[in-house]
Amino acid sequence: EGKSSASSNIYLKHLTKFGSSDGTTPGEDRPSLKVTDVIQDGKYFLFDPTDADQFFRNTSWDRRVFVGSSKGAKSILLIVFRQSTLCGTSCGRFFPASQADRGDWVSGDYIFFELQVPTIEICDASGSTMLTVEPNGRRIQSCLAISSDGHVLPWVLFGDINNTASNFDAKSYASSPTTSGLSVGNSVQVGAFSAGAIGAPGFSLDVEQFSRASGDKSSAFDLMVQFGDVAVYSQAAF
Repeated sequence: EGKSSASSNIYLKHLTKFGSSDGTTPGEDRPSLKVTDVIQDGKYFLFDPTDADQFFRNTSWDRRVFVGSSKGAKSILLIVFRQSTLCGTSCGRFFPASQADRGDWVSGDYIFFELQVPTIEICDASGSTMLTVEPNGRRIQSCLAISSDGHVLPWVLFGDINNTASNFDAKSYASSPTTSGLSVGNSVQVGAFSAGAIGAPGFSLDVEQFSRASGDKSSAFDLMVQFGDVAVYSQAAF
């Protein structure tokens, strides 16, 4: 996948679910979005954009990816479009497109909100998407890769290295806007500071920013490492 022979990409995946819910009717304590109609035999669901403004609590939800629940199924990954040329109005489907199928939705279904996963743009040749969150008003960007392990939540890239001696040093840690973990001279922990650029070796993302954003520092993470050149080998630790 275009990696240098010694390059490694390191991903994590948040395990905590936020506001999981069952049922098919809205409750007073959880945001819900009503399916008003369907197209392509239920592959896409239509909805009122004004209701979506309330559902997401903002108006900037076009092409928004989020984790929701519906009809008793928890933690499903969905994408919504404010004005889709295909639908002619506001609509949504399962994400990615390969997971969407006819018969997924019927008019009158309700979707409940669990977790926001904003999709911004394609950030590498493998089709990963850019993730942007804004805890305390600061933007955090990393690559988001769809899981292949049956889990709905995606992987988040937090490190890209091809040389353990030269990719980072003490200045990398000291110049990071946020830090966590340990640093002793030029010996630093990837994922404990932010440095470099997405898509190139020498990238690290301070992952503690995500637990600060979620409000739960005690929550657990899975870990996946990809390494190789033409063929990329992945190893996940659960």
